[in-house]
Amino acid sequence: MKRGLKIVALCLGLYVGYFYYSLVTGEARVAALCQDIKAGMTLEELRRFAEDNGFNSPSRNLTDTAPSTYLSERRSMGRHLCEIQLEKGKVKAARYQPNP
Repeated sequence: MKRGLKIVALCLGLYVGYFYYSLVTGEARVAALCQDIKAGMTLEELRRFAEDNGFNSPSRNLTDTAPSTYLSERRSMGRHLCEIQLEKGKVKAARYQPNP
């Protein structure tokens, strides 16, 4: 019984540690990825970038007339974001945005 509790406590500690580490290092990690989003990327290229880099994909309902969207990082459960400015269905600019 005691051994089982120790294993559960260890697993819980590892999970909390991983989540805390992801939050603490998220700003630098996501800010760097936001800089990799280049002006002129299409919405499909943006979706592929999001999937390849651990972001939640922008909505499939996003249209060419949408002025902006956000990419949230899955690892930190959306705590760190990239704000994407769009123009005519293409990326105009991207910047890091904390999610308070």
